[in-house]
Amino acid sequence: LKMPLRNARINKLKNISRRLLEDTQDDKEEFKKKNVSWYPE
Repeated sequence: LKMPLRNARINKLKNISRRLLEDTQDDKEEFKKKNVSWYPE
């Protein structure tokens, strides 16, 4: 019974981190558009 619970928690964390990562990517894209000239790759 413990394992599925643990897996669910891990999946939840993965989903959260993925969402955070995607948000960060979006922010970077926006940032690039605003500061094209000096934004480092």
